[in-house]
Amino acid sequence: MARSFHAAVQARAIARKRKDPAPEEVFIATLLSRLGDMAFWAFAGPSAERLDAALQQQGGDLPEAVQRQVLGFALTDLTLGLSREWKLGELLEQSLQGRSDRNPRAGNVMLGYQLASAAEHGWDAPEVKRLVERIAENLYLPVPEVTKMVRSNADEAADTATFYGAARASQLIPVVRETVEVSDVVTEQSAAPVFLEPDPMLQLTILRELAALMDTRPDYNLVLEMVLEGMYRGVGMDRTLFALRTPDHRFLAGRYALGVDNEVLRKQFHIETLEARPNLFQHVIKTRQALWAGQPGNAADRQLLTPQVRAICADAPFFVTPIEIRGKVIGVFYADRKVSGRPLDEDSFTSFRHFAQQGNLALSFLGAG
Repeated sequence: MARSFHAAVQARAIARKRKDPAPEEVFIATLLSRLGDMAFWAFAGPSAERLDAALQQQGGDLPEAVQRQVLGFALTDLTLGLSREWKLGELLEQSLQGRSDRNPRAGNVMLGYQLASAAEHGWDAPEVKRLVERIAENLYLPVPEVTKMVRSNADEAADTATFYGAARASQLIPVVRETVEVSDVVTEQSAAPVFLEPDPMLQLTILRELAALMDTRPDYNLVLEMVLEGMYRGVGMDRTLFALRTPDHRFLAGRYALGVDNEVLRKQFHIETLEARPNLFQHVIKTRQALWAGQPGNAADRQLLTPQVRAICADAPFFVTPIEIRGKVIGVFYADRKVSGRPLDEDSFTSFRHFAQQGNLALSFLGAG
C-alpha cells in the first residue's frame, strides 16, 4: 500500500509535467496497479504464509518467478484479472501489460512504480539515479530539478497516505530525511537557483487543463495543485502557497507549497487571524479582496505587516487572495519573489488573481456537487 501511494503521486507528477489531460486518472491507475498483491496478502491465509517463506528464502530477486512456482500465477496476473472483472479501465490494463509503446500514459504508471520501488533502497541508489535521469530526459528538465521534484513527491505521498487513513503505510514511504551530508549542502549551495520567468502560453495551457478537469470531477487537492503550478511556473513566482483556515478560524496553516524551499515555507506559514489582533492576512479574509502587499505608492497596508507576517515575507512584496466556497473563506493563496528579489508587476498580479478566480470557480463547482 505504501509503495502504491508513493508510485501514484510520482506518476501523477510526471503526467502533469507532460501536460496530461487527466493526471488524476494516471494517479488512480497507479494506485490500483498492485491491487492483486494487496488483496492476496490481506486474504490468502496459508497460501500467503507459504509465499512469504519462499520469498524470504529466495532473497527477494525475481519475485514473479517465485510467485508462479508457489501459486501457479503471478500477482500481477491477479491484478489484471480483477481490473478486467471490475472494469477498472484500459489505462490500468495497458500498464499491467507493459504497453507503454501504445500508450505513453501507461509509461507514466510504470515509471512511477519503478521509482517508488527503487527509492526503497535509498534515494542515492544507482537505480534511482538512472530513473531520475530518464524522467528528466522525458520531461526536458534538468536532473537537479527532477531530483528535487521526486523527493518532494515522496513527502507529499506520505501526507496523502495519512490523509486517506493509511498512517501506518505512510511511515513506510521513503521520505528524504532532513539531515544531509556536508557534501550535499556544498553542492546545493554552489548550484545557482533557476528562477522562472512569466510564461503566458503556459498560463493558458494550465488554465485550459483546469477547465477540462471539471468534466472528470477531480478532488480538491488536484485543483489546488494545478492553481499553484500555474502561479509558480506560469506567472513566474519564486514561491507559491495554499494556506487553509483551521476549523476554529483562529489560524491560517500552510497546506501545499511550490517553489524554492517550498517545504520550509509550508511549515513556517502558521498565522493567527483573530479580529482582535488584526494583520494583513486577517484583513484579506475580512475584506475578501486580493491584495498586493508592498505595492509601489501604496503604504496603507504597512501597519498590518505585523512581526508574524514579516517572518514569512521578510519585508519582500507579495500577492495574497482569499479562497471562497459557498460564501465562506476557507483559506488564501500566497505568492512572492522574495528569494530572487525580482520586482512584482501589474501583469503578474492580474495573472495571479486570474488563477485564484479559476481555482475558486473549480472548488465551488466541486463543493456544489
